[in-house]
Amino acid sequence: MSADRSIHATRGLRLRSGVILALMMHEIKVRFRMSIMGYFMVLAEPIFQYLTMFIAFHYLTRQPAFGLSLGVFLATGIVPYFLFMHLSSRVMGAVRSGKAFNKVQTVGFLDIALAKGLLEYLTLILFGTVVFVVLGFFGQSAVPHLPIELINSVLVIGLMGFGVGLVNGVLTKIFKFYALVYSIFARSMLFLSGVFYVPATLPAVAREYLSYNPLLHGIEWFRLGFFESYPAVDLDRGYLGGWVLGSITLGLVMLKACEAKLKL
Repeated sequence: MSADRSIHATRGLRLRSGVILALMMHEIKVRFRMSIMGYFMVLAEPIFQYLTMFIAFHYLTRQPAFGLSLGVFLATGIVPYFLFMHLSSRVMGAVRSGKAFNKVQTVGFLDIALAKGLLEYLTLILFGTVVFVVLGFFGQSAVPHLPIELINSVLVIGLMGFGVGLVNGVLTKIFKFYALVYSIFARSMLFLSGVFYVPATLPAVAREYLSYNPLLHGIEWFRLGFFESYPAVDLDRGYLGGWVLGSITLGLVMLKACEAKLKL
């Protein structure tokens, strides 16, 4: 009996993997037009956003809040910020527009979210790699101090972005006004997540309020892996892990409970 269950589970896993891979290939065809140039055109958007912010801060202040390079310091805030925001937005959009694919019996909303989310995650990893390689090429110190911590932070931020995207996707489908509310809130995250500053230098009261923002912990963890002696005094990995577990669990429950509503 246990052997039959194991075979059935293996077949189910292979089926789901095949479905997700097919959805990823479809997304590549539609979004990137099956070309290397199309893929790099998609990368151009976050790179342009980073360059715009770098130029603005270069003229506002030539001194980074930490470290010796303004470009590297900004990159260590913007890369994890984009990872969370772009990934959660892509997953949210996948849930909202997933009914077109969901007409196929073997395709579920979770499959669509996983396919689009994974492709976005890989794209943003490439974006971050390109940014730091280019900074290193121009003589900036762009080598992480603790690579394992950096990798762990990227994995956790990605999982949190996926979970939050699931929850937001269901909410925006049920409550039409939620998309506007969240978009306004999301813009403020750029200033509340420690992208341009070191939270440890702020007053204790400000740090206490900002510490409720899980993305701030993700960026602090990312920078801890990058900079030697970075003062990540407010980093709480347990709090961030709770957000990951809670958002993914809640998102899966909401997907299941609201499946009929999502198909309308």
